[in-house]
Amino acid sequence: MKRAAAVSVKSKRAKTTVKPAARGGAAAKPAATAKARTKVARTARAVSASEFRLVDRRGRVRAVLMSGRAGPSLQMLHPDGELALEITVSDTGPTIKLVDDQGSTRVFLGSTRGGARMGMTDPSGTQRLFLGVSRSGEPDLSLYDAAQRRVWRTAGRGTSRTQ
Repeated sequence: MKRAAAVSVKSKRAKTTVKPAARGGAAAKPAATAKARTKVARTARAVSASEFRLVDRRGRVRAVLMSGRAGPSLQMLHPDGELALEITVSDTGPTIKLVDDQGSTRVFLGSTRGGARMGMTDPSGTQRLFLGVSRSGEPDLSLYDAAQRRVWRTAGRGTSRTQ
């Protein structure tokens, strides 16, 4: 069994380091250490790190909350460990990506400097639908064929069929 690392918790009252028991968990700890753990749990107000990983019962990473170059992001993973969902907040705005089990981004949502957009792709990753609202409030809905040619579009008040 892997030995857990010490956890450092900083609160407004004090900084405390809690070291896990070598074997047997909390029951194997002296009473004083168990009291210290209880005190830390009650007084801790924040935990700081550049990355947090959520693991399942088998120890597989299922979600990651991190601060990267693009900004903070939350990634949730498929059971095989591949990306399923990503939420990022960058300097240009927030985005959400939904990824299928084959690794293709199927849905993309974003909001940037006054505009909003959504794109959907087919299983090969080819964009098939675009929906957006510009900074001025003009809507845009476009449909694309498998060759990524626009086959239908409505922009603002006009509607057109392209062929």
